[in-house]
Amino acid sequence: MLLVYIGASFTCGERIKLMAIELENRGYTVLSKWFDLDYFVEKAWDKNFNGEVAETIARVDLSQILQANLIVIDSGDLSSTGGYHVETGMAIMLAFFRHIRVVHIGPRNNIFQKLIAEHYDTWEHFLNVGVPIYRGELK
Repeated sequence: MLLVYIGASFTCGERIKLMAIELENRGYTVLSKWFDLDYFVEKAWDKNFNGEVAETIARVDLSQILQANLIVIDSGDLSSTGGYHVETGMAIMLAFFRHIRVVHIGPRNNIFQKLIAEHYDTWEHFLNVGVPIYRGELK
């Protein structure tokens, strides 16, 4: 089973949700669900990231990142909170140590994104070139 985590800015959650649906339609399992957690995110923001809700969200995201076989980092929207920069760093480390596939989509906006070897300018390009229909076997 190919498990996908998508890291991106909260500001593009609706767009990412559509991309997650597209990946799932192609047979992938998208672990990340942060784009469906508006209520929890608002509670976390209300507490300035100091409360239990914020910690729970961070732990869930970390767990999902560690389970993933494919991590997609979308930098199409600038981060309003910095969270996807942490996800980017984790993805790069996992790529080096576990040799998982990490993909970057969008403009590079920091030096570390250059360490992600697989880059696509747009989701359309990634979906047309980088994402075959998954049929249940890892290559």
